[in-house]
Amino acid sequence: MDPRDINFQMRSGIGSGQQPVDPNDALTLMAVTSVFMEKAYGDAARYARAMNHPEILGEDIILALKYHALPTSQFLTTTNLTERVGEWRERLVRMMVIEEDEEEEAAYTIQGWWRSVRPSNPPPAVEDETVIQALIEGMHQAALIWPQWQPNDDMGRIVHRAVERAERII
Repeated sequence: MDPRDINFQMRSGIGSGQQPVDPNDALTLMAVTSVFMEKAYGDAARYARAMNHPEILGEDIILALKYHALPTSQFLTTTNLTERVGEWRERLVRMMVIEEDEEEEAAYTIQGWWRSVRPSNPPPAVEDETVIQALIEGMHQAALIWPQWQPNDDMGRIVHRAVERAERII
């Protein structure tokens, strides 16, 4: 499997007779999820600024997750998605390549690394008001559509369940 290929078969279920999940597929899924979260978190930050929130609220993040989870967001057709997934795969591999005798030090390094993750494309200092308004309207529309959305594919159902669980936590 090409490490930058985001098209792969998803398998799930205990005792389904399937072979274990291919580690490359699992790594790719984690990388796609990382890109998804990075994009959602960036939009949650822009939304929070536009709504004059003093900080990014959990509700802002949930709203951004819903916005990007819906098929209308076209997340899977994002420009440079394949490259971003490849970059995240490389980051994740670097995080996982830990010598056994360095585990304790590496655990601290990984925690520090996660705290320092920054979106690769930070928003400009002054954003176009039209773009921000479209984001706000899109996120509000996603909140209205979400309760009726019934995904018709495995990926959509997985993402829907994950966002629903996250929403129950906050």
